[in-house]
Amino acid sequence: MEFSISDLTKITGVKRVTLRQWIHRGFLELSIAPQGSGRKNRYKIEDIYRICVLEKLLRGGVARLSAGYLIGHIQFEKLRKGPNYYILQVGPEGNWKSALGVMMDHIPQPSDEDYFFVVVNLNAIKQEVDEKVKDLLL
Repeated sequence: MEFSISDLTKITGVKRVTLRQWIHRGFLELSIAPQGSGRKNRYKIEDIYRICVLEKLLRGGVARLSAGYLIGHIQFEKLRKGPNYYILQVGPEGNWKSALGVMMDHIPQPSDEDYFFVVVNLNAIKQEVDEKVKDLLL
């Protein structure tokens, strides 16, 4: 299934101009390559998941370049049932020190007092997006 940029804004709540900036600046790598000038880009559900995770990481204080790099490595199609947390240990400048893609019941404490954790529940994001997509299609 493919989506338009209008669909993305309805599902994610992220403004169209912001989405285009993230794509243009390389924070988001699209799963469908742009078709050329004057053609409308199309997006896959995995792009929507990545947009939601990127937005959550940015709100959590992760620098855009770091967040963009990290979301490129999440494989949503390989998520297991149960909690799948993406945990980042983030420094004062918004740069990440370590990242864990784990299934766990509790969140560890940061190893350095200048750092903090940003925790993203990938399954919760995936479920929320899937529900919004379902509503959009009705």
